[in-house]
Amino acid sequence: MAQKSLLANVFTWKFGTIDIPAYEIFLLRKNVVGLVNIKPITPGHVLVCPRRSVARLQDLTEIETVDLWLSVTEVHKVIEDLLKCTCSIAVQDGPDAGQTVMHAHIHIVPQFKDGSLNVTESEEREPRSEAEMSEEASRLREYFEQSTYIQ
Repeated sequence: MAQKSLLANVFTWKFGTIDIPAYEIFLLRKNVVGLVNIKPITPGHVLVCPRRSVARLQDLTEIETVDLWLSVTEVHKVIEDLLKCTCSIAVQDGPDAGQTVMHAHIHIVPQFKDGSLNVTESEEREPRSEAEMSEEASRLREYFEQSTYIQ
């Protein structure tokens, strides 16, 4: 219950130039935010980001880098356990690497046993509804200890 009240204090968070409403956030820590994806490649595709807005991973401090990768590892394990799959971890670090939002972030993309991965360009994928995203974030939120640190 404390997790919900914590997130209720955060109305939006800036992911690059995009306002992310609290209902999309499943992980909130001093240096890290985890959010569901509006246009996931596969079910369970989530993002883990530094809270501080930096364009590239190289712009993070050492502490931010450690916190980010420890959180990625934790989220990766939870997604695999919940969805009974393995996951790819992807980083598009810079425009030439395909980064479209200039806020450093890590993709955790479930890969399922049948090997199927129906990847379409993000422009072709339909955005999910607020209800779908809220329900997924709420379900994931219970697996993570949340920070009481809010800037």
